[in-house]
Amino acid sequence: MAATNDERPNQLEDEPQLDNQVFVNGINGATGDYLVPPVSINDAAEMMRHHQPDAEEAVKDKIISLIQQRTQQQTFGLPDFVAPEDFDQTGWAIVFHKDEDPKVKAAMQRLFDHRLKTIREEFGAGDDAEKIVQWIDDYNGETAREWLIKHRADFGTVQPTRMPYYILLIGSPERISFKFGHWLAGGYAVGRLHFAAVGDYDAYVDSLIRYESDAGKPAPTNKDVVFWGPRQRNDGATKLSSELLVKPLATDDTQIRIFKKLAKTGYTRKLITPADSKKQALLDLLHRNAGVPAPSLLFTASHGLAWPNGDARQTTAQGALLCQDYFGLSAGALKPEHYLSGDDLDTQANVFGMICFHVACYGAGTPAENRFALQGETPIGVPDKPFFARLPQALLTHANGGVLGVFGHVERAWQTSIATVGAGTQLQPFEEAFWTILTGKPLGHALTGFVTRANELSRQLSGQLEEGKATNQDLADLWLARNDAETFILLGDPAARLRTEDLQ
Repeated sequence: MAATNDERPNQLEDEPQLDNQVFVNGINGATGDYLVPPVSINDAAEMMRHHQPDAEEAVKDKIISLIQQRTQQQTFGLPDFVAPEDFDQTGWAIVFHKDEDPKVKAAMQRLFDHRLKTIREEFGAGDDAEKIVQWIDDYNGETAREWLIKHRADFGTVQPTRMPYYILLIGSPERISFKFGHWLAGGYAVGRLHFAAVGDYDAYVDSLIRYESDAGKPAPTNKDVVFWGPRQRNDGATKLSSELLVKPLATDDTQIRIFKKLAKTGYTRKLITPADSKKQALLDLLHRNAGVPAPSLLFTASHGLAWPNGDARQTTAQGALLCQDYFGLSAGALKPEHYLSGDDLDTQANVFGMICFHVACYGAGTPAENRFALQGETPIGVPDKPFFARLPQALLTHANGGVLGVFGHVERAWQTSIATVGAGTQLQPFEEAFWTILTGKPLGHALTGFVTRANELSRQLSGQLEEGKATNQDLADLWLARNDAETFILLGDPAARLRTEDLQ
């Protein structure tokens, strides 16, 4: 993200000048250096110009632009007259690759039956529930639009008897690609799940059904919203994320409007300062005595770790959260005490009913491609096979009860999520996500602001390229911001939601 000096807090003496540079929230765990060194605006623009979209990407951008022109729709998804929590109007689908393990399908059958029963009985759908709660196991590598058309659906409209709004994709990103999920989310509320062991699917389903079946009893979480974000020495990236993202969301009552609207509900924001954003602070939140309620929402912004191919830590600690315990950039290879990974959740963890939102490189998953390749760059941490991050998987499947969902990044997380050149911070997508989560609406609807942003930026980028008059700064900002917004995902069932009436 490039910005002018008057858009940012005063520079610290030990930090680099940030003008005309783009930062990424990622660290090479083997060295402690930036995963991607700060990139100049001109280099970022050249990176964009040399990026050749594949046929699927080109078709997707064109179709979205054409639908917007034809229908005058600026946003896709639910029509304005349908509330996202009215499941009898939205429907719900679970989707598998045609070759998915039958044992995985058997584990997920209980969640399907639970959703069918709930929508039939609690939402009065009756026999129509079988039309809008769908079991789909025919995915075979199609593009998002090809697959939708196969089911008599498309972007720009939601007809739950054809394709429900809430879609839970089950399986490895090798079979159902990250790209498919990103682009399907252009018009639908998508959640994803993949675990290495069938027993983890059972654990997730057990936890979610137990949480929802306890409605009317005290929930396992309270009305705290906790913000955590370190700020490493000599590091412009975490300076920006801590000052322009975490701090405003946690403390600014003039810029952040949703907490004024939520004032009567009793939610309390709690900021863990950068100096205190150490590993122990997270461990204390995630490991509490039985019966002590957890915060309903934990929001973190930090560097996510990446590890070189062949490093055993890549599968277990890619996307792990770098903590304030690490002294500063280029201070040497990282040690386990410097970061939080899935291995840090022991048997005493108490995360049942929480929701987590992590802004960090690879915090949700790692694709087997580098969408932001610089000329001559040797990519670090881009594996042969894509995979989901271990920390969210551990949070979702904990034996004491898992979290309801984890929001995070696939790919690298760029600072364009936070601010726009010349306009300062642009935090509305985060506000919209918090509003959706904290008012008890389904989690899959929480990314609508990011999806809308990605679709609009895609339209603007196409127009700028066609006109041929855009500056390097215009192109770099639009391209990076579009890709960045597009790669936020939800891990978990998109129909899950906080029991707001039961919070302690």
